[in-house]
Amino acid sequence: ASVLINEGSQPTAGDPDWSTCTTTANATTYTLASTAQGLHILKVWSKDPNGNISTTSNDLIVYYDTVNPTLAPTTPGIQKGGNSINLSWDATDESTSSSQSFQVDFYNGSAWSSVGTTTAANGPLSSQSFSRAWTVPSLDITNARFRVSFTDLAGNSSTVQSSAFEID
Repeated sequence: ASVLINEGSQPTAGDPDWSTCTTTANATTYTLASTAQGLHILKVWSKDPNGNISTTSNDLIVYYDTVNPTLAPTTPGIQKGGNSINLSWDATDESTSSSQSFQVDFYNGSAWSSVGTTTAANGPLSSQSFSRAWTVPSLDITNARFRVSFTDLAGNSSTVQSSAFEID
């Protein structure tokens, strides 16, 4: 028995790309015909020892994504210690899931600390707004910042920080 992967129509029995199957676990590779970002449908065909080819393929959906997420934090205005605010940002990415989270951190002028996480949404995302509730610490600084980090389903990641803001 043999298997062939392509992005087109049913192959012929003599196609040179057939790979022999065994009863042992095995792997095969396939190079996409186009490296365009996004959805690609691969067709998996089978051929028996007599050369009979499956009349329909099993479709395998692949999402090709090599682009880092785009994160755009909104810098808070001057804040008073003890205020409850939402740290907010917009996110754009093709391959996200609600099983993932954004990591949010705060810079107190000398060190970063975790604020917590915010659940992502199923993508694709296009300038979608997210936020994390936060109680402003009682500090007197002009160089406070927050940052957001995210890794998408394809393993592409971004970390972006806000501009400096004041806590009075």
